[in-house]
Amino acid sequence: MLPGTASLSVRVSGLNSDKGVLRYCVAPRGGSFPDCDAGRSVTGTVPIHELSARFTVTAIEPGDYAVAVFHDRNANSKLDTLIGIPREGYGFSNNPGFMARAPKFEESAIALEKATETEIRLRYIF
Repeated sequence: MLPGTASLSVRVSGLNSDKGVLRYCVAPRGGSFPDCDAGRSVTGTVPIHELSARFTVTAIEPGDYAVAVFHDRNANSKLDTLIGIPREGYGFSNNPGFMARAPKFEESAIALEKATETEIRLRYIF
């Protein structure tokens, strides 16, 4: 880790299969969370192994961030929905309870000042 930077290590649990990939977005305060614009957010894809996935984002500016993840079972690079309801597993930092909407940034924000670890549990509706 570079001096004056932070890192975030995330373990994602609760996946219902190893099929596909896990996609993630780490958005700073003021970014477009949970949609995650590519300009300010860090996005990526990681493999799933034994119903879990891990990723680490390094050398980011300290501050508040929110994380969105989803299980892209068919690896089509998008969260599949049916009339707006996710058909693939999804989750957010701080593991907010079920809502009929995506959480607001404040509900998922994590303060990063140094090396930080967190866990996100996926939720499946279908």
